[in-house]
Amino acid sequence: NVRPRVVKFLMKGRREIYLAEEDETPLGIAKIVGVLADSLIKLNKEAYPGIRHSSKFMAGTHVALPTGTKAAYYEESMNRLKASMHPQDTADTKVLADAQLLGSDLMDQEGAA
Repeated sequence: NVRPRVVKFLMKGRREIYLAEEDETPLGIAKIVGVLADSLIKLNKEAYPGIRHSSKFMAGTHVALPTGTKAAYYEESMNRLKASMHPQDTADTKVLADAQLLGSDLMDQEGAA
């Protein structure tokens, strides 16, 4: 079984932020979180003048996301994880439980922000 990649989000005020990994691009991030690359670029133009689809971010760069992206990403990831599971596989059940707890923690942190 393939373990899902951990995608790190945080909140800055009311803005959802994606924490980039080394050399990630706006196009790659857009594909991961399910938004249009052009929307992501437009939203981040002020913070990163000259940003393009192929621009490479340094690890830990804060990339602003369109509102609602984190919740939509979390829901889609959980649906894919559930669809790939075999009920008899207790290891998968543990991964799903861990992912649900992580998602709950993320939503709790968002409410506290």
